[in-house]
Amino acid sequence: SEQDLKRMELAVTNAQLALKRSEQDLKRMELAVTNAELALKRSESDVAGAELAVENTKLTLKGSEQDLKRMELAVTNAQLVLKRSESDVVGAELAVENTKLTLKRSEQDLKRTTLSLENAQLQVQLAQKEVAIRKDALADRTIRAKLAGFVTSKLVETGEVIGSGAPLFELVNLDEVEIQVQVPEEDLAQVHDGQPVVFTTPSYPGREFSGKVKRIGLQADAQTNQFPVYVRAANPKLALRAGMTARLYLLTP
Repeated sequence: SEQDLKRMELAVTNAQLALKRSEQDLKRMELAVTNAELALKRSESDVAGAELAVENTKLTLKGSEQDLKRMELAVTNAQLVLKRSESDVVGAELAVENTKLTLKRSEQDLKRTTLSLENAQLQVQLAQKEVAIRKDALADRTIRAKLAGFVTSKLVETGEVIGSGAPLFELVNLDEVEIQVQVPEEDLAQVHDGQPVVFTTPSYPGREFSGKVKRIGLQADAQTNQFPVYVRAANPKLALRAGMTARLYLLTP
């Protein structure tokens, strides 16, 4: 899920921060080791200088017992400082090893978290592909008409094998109805496009509907010698239905 993915991404970020902190601690420990080693070298140099001073004092100041004791004490102190420096070096090296172990654990945690994140991302991708496949399958099972309307006739049955392009249903859009009326040749001159029309239908006694002449046929019927005239009328409440009969009255100025 997306929440699991976000938790995994947050875990990766935290692991990366822990890794950076461990790397910084390692650098500080390495610097401490370097400083301890420098202190050790200085202590060794001080010891050597003190020992040399003792020898010089013994040679030049044999009669000065106090000076000799002071120099011997200085040597002892220098040796103590040397031991402490060596102990500091050991402690610093141990701290470095511990920091390296912490760094290694942080790297392992980062790898595990990254792997978990990759697995979560893979699961999300698989889920998205599954959703897309199901949507495609649903779209393949959905039949959409190019126009809105009502199904007036079903031309196929469930389980029937049909060919490409075969009609499945008959649709009719009743937002606007078209009425065909036959006009005799002698009255055709009184009809023109856009002419208002009033009509009634037996389905609604006493109620009048209005429309306009949409077009006039170019050829008369061979048997009746009448011309088809097509009237369009708005049908917002869907009161008029396909197949109804009507009586029309052409309004003239």
